[in-house]
Amino acid sequence: MKRVFRYCKPYLAVIVLALVLKMTGAVMDLLIPSALADIIDVAVPSGEMRNVVMFGLKMMLFAVLDVALNVTANLMVTRTSNRVVQSMRQDLFKKVTDLSARQMDEVTVASAVSRLTSDTYNVHHMINRVLRMGIRAPILMVGGLLVTAFEDHVLAIVMLIAVPLVAMVMVGLTKKAIPKHREKQTILDRMVRTVQENATGIRVIKALSKTQYEMDRYDKVNGELADKGLEASLITAKTRPLTNTIFYLSLVGVILVGAFRVNGGHMLPGKIVAFMSYFTLIVNATLGISGVFVMCSTGAASAARISEVMDMEKTMQLQEFAQEQTDYALEFCNVSFSYDGVEPNLSNVSVKLKKGQTLGIIGATGSGKTTLVNLLLRFYDVDEGRILIN
Repeated sequence: MKRVFRYCKPYLAVIVLALVLKMTGAVMDLLIPSALADIIDVAVPSGEMRNVVMFGLKMMLFAVLDVALNVTANLMVTRTSNRVVQSMRQDLFKKVTDLSARQMDEVTVASAVSRLTSDTYNVHHMINRVLRMGIRAPILMVGGLLVTAFEDHVLAIVMLIAVPLVAMVMVGLTKKAIPKHREKQTILDRMVRTVQENATGIRVIKALSKTQYEMDRYDKVNGELADKGLEASLITAKTRPLTNTIFYLSLVGVILVGAFRVNGGHMLPGKIVAFMSYFTLIVNATLGISGVFVMCSTGAASAARISEVMDMEKTMQLQEFAQEQTDYALEFCNVSFSYDGVEPNLSNVSVKLKKGQTLGIIGATGSGKTTLVNLLLRFYDVDEGRILIN
């Protein structure tokens, strides 16, 4: 996640301005239920239509400001998140092109494609969701609780009981969801690789009548992806029902306690209406926060996969050798090499060629012919020995 913050840093001024607009809009939203309570408890009992109109206009002003500020902030956030991920995707593509052949073997082409597409897409949505709801939702939730505490501390306590329970649910489910999303992205890499292999080898597949075999192979990895995606989705899908259940039980408590307090003359009916409006704000804010947690679980897993590639050190550095007097244009000196570091693919190969000479290399499949050419072009570095040109 540190890398994501680093990419957001150049747009810090725009982000701060958008967050200020979000905060102001949230404050406007918090003022609307209070104005509604004044209409019920003050304007209507006074019997003067003028007071009703005045409080109604005040509510309308708050609503218009809330919408205008949020629309402006959302447009700024959308542009910013697109620019951030554009820069990240460009740097990731450059990093992939700079990877050595050995590093590319470790990452795999399918995984590189997946990280450049679906992973950056997930990070984009995470940034967008966090900037849009990451400030507004907590302000609405905390602000709603503070305002209700000021209006009537007894009802506020009834509402407050639900908050730590919801927080425990969201944090617990998010911790379980992040590993599942990472596993899902790994399986997605395998599915992309399967599609890539079939797309590039379609003629061979048809010539050898292997269409059904490849369909079964794809069906297997597709099923694994669906199963792992279902596991992750089932975890995140529990968030909203559980939070709704907790909050609506709390709402029932607010209405019951409020009814007793109104009946006992401790509060006015308009306050209960205002409390229900604040409760709706708090519930929606909490659902927004839960959505942020769900998106963050996916985005954090994708950001970690992107960082794995971006943090790879450059393994193939420019090497300088002392000039040697020789009659040979090309020389393999006791070259040994292994792709996996376990089984040697070449052992102590020595070849000397003068300018204009030709060498034919003959051998069975897997004997190392292509490996010699790969080493000659320095797609890989030798494990032992050295290769001299000119």
